[in-house]
Amino acid sequence: MSWYLDERPEPSLRYLQRFTKRYVPFTVEDQLLRAIALAQRGMWVQAAHLVKQHGAYALNSAIQHVPCGWQLMSWFHGWVRKIEREAQRRHTAVPVATKKSAVPAATRPRNASQTSRAAVATAPALLTEGPTAADGKAVASEANAPPLPRYNIQLPLAVQLPEALDTQLALATQPGSDTDRELFCLRHEWTQLRLLQGFDELLCLPILHGVETYWYQVEAVRKVLKQFHGRVLLADEVGLGKTIEAGMVLKEYVLRGMAEHILILTPATLVGQWQEEMATKFDVLCATSYEALLRQDPSAFWAQPRVIASIATARRPEHRELLASQQYDLVIVDEAHHLKNRATANWQLVNTLQKRFLLLLSATPVQNSLVELYNLLTLLKPGIFKTEKEFRASYMTSGKPRLPANRERMRDLMRDVMIRNTSGAWQK
Repeated sequence: MSWYLDERPEPSLRYLQRFTKRYVPFTVEDQLLRAIALAQRGMWVQAAHLVKQHGAYALNSAIQHVPCGWQLMSWFHGWVRKIEREAQRRHTAVPVATKKSAVPAATRPRNASQTSRAAVATAPALLTEGPTAADGKAVASEANAPPLPRYNIQLPLAVQLPEALDTQLALATQPGSDTDRELFCLRHEWTQLRLLQGFDELLCLPILHGVETYWYQVEAVRKVLKQFHGRVLLADEVGLGKTIEAGMVLKEYVLRGMAEHILILTPATLVGQWQEEMATKFDVLCATSYEALLRQDPSAFWAQPRVIASIATARRPEHRELLASQQYDLVIVDEAHHLKNRATANWQLVNTLQKRFLLLLSATPVQNSLVELYNLLTLLKPGIFKTEKEFRASYMTSGKPRLPANRERMRDLMRDVMIRNTSGAWQK
């Protein structure tokens, strides 16, 4: 509850999802907490939808099942009323905003996209209707109802601490306030580490915006984090969401405090698209190479924590030297088949970057020769092959640059560096 009281909705939603997987709610107290967290994030339409779906009376009645519900009764009631007031305000504002642009029905084409936009425009009005007479009677009956009996219940609780912390607790026979605070901080940090040590449960899923994730994308992200340790070639077929997978990996590392300094390299035509998707879908704001700061002070521009840049701009000599001096937690390269030649400035730029995690995105990693694959693998796993000659001898057929010498051996190699989903595989 401290996160709700401090109005920190992201950890509230994250741990709400984690606990609802393990405990069955008595009524709709989980929906009450979710509605408040969404409202705290400014997502008033979604919060109003939950209040409308379950009813204010049911949500208020569920307060008794929430920890500290009786003590925070007025706080919960206040948030439910605030959601209803905001919904009513938005409902009354809708006709004013749309009246000026009204067009006679006979002159409006009715195609599928316009029908969809009309449905979205009218959604707030449907979700924010005012209280009904039945709601008023229910609230009145609740106010006149006798208080429920209270019972004193004792639940056994056992806490298992690490040996080092357990020893410190045993030695602190007469702890003062400073000692109590230090031990509390240690226990808190230990709990956080226990929660974050595994990647089986993705923290980013409940806080994405407008992202319809598929099971193969979730599995791909888990593999990137657990099996490939953040260095992988994402080679899904076109249209299967490589950008979404890369964004989920980025967001997961950010939430876990594992990535602060991030660089995304794309073709010039995709810089704006990447910036928009990172901001709207993942709440990750990035500077771009189109900003004036790049021309005014290149050193300050590249020192920013999150940058999306055209690879054509970044490879220029005056910028490449500045990039090579940065320490990056995560580098993402879109259209990575442009790195297929080690002699190009693109490949040399990515090779010189100091990076912990590296995601290469390409639907066609091999176009002309398996040597292109060798060049990409050298970026992901430096030193995996001593020389190109060794790779040719082990994996390539003489005179046939696209034909593997041993297909099974090549598959084993690719399993360690590449994830590829195809439309035929995931639809089965």
